[in-house]
Amino acid sequence: MTKKTLFLDASVMLELVLGRAKTSEILSKIKQFDEVCISMLTVHLIYYFGLKQKMSIPDLDFFIQRFKVLNLTSSSYKIAMQICQDEDFEDALQLACAFENGIKNVITLDNKMANLYKSYFKFV
Repeated sequence: MTKKTLFLDASVMLELVLGRAKTSEILSKIKQFDEVCISMLTVHLIYYFGLKQKMSIPDLDFFIQRFKVLNLTSSSYKIAMQICQDEDFEDALQLACAFENGIKNVITLDNKMANLYKSYFKFV
């Protein structure tokens, strides 16, 4: 049996770490998957926004440890350049990381991103 893997966009992770309104909805979707991944770019964004909210590094690390962190590589950059659909390169780079790791299931709160990249991924 193959693992069901999900890639979380940075928008979702920020919603979770900052405890915003959509947390329970997101968690119910995440529970349907065996493995949940984020990119190293998302780790950076979690620390950036978490520290601005006066969260501690150990608390942010504890949160991040719940997910499989995927590396960004020079190949990620090349893939992002190929699949980029608009001027939001950060979205393309996030999705290139998922693509490079063979992950087709993505969750995002960014409807524009989901619409632009629906030919590459299944947005849940």
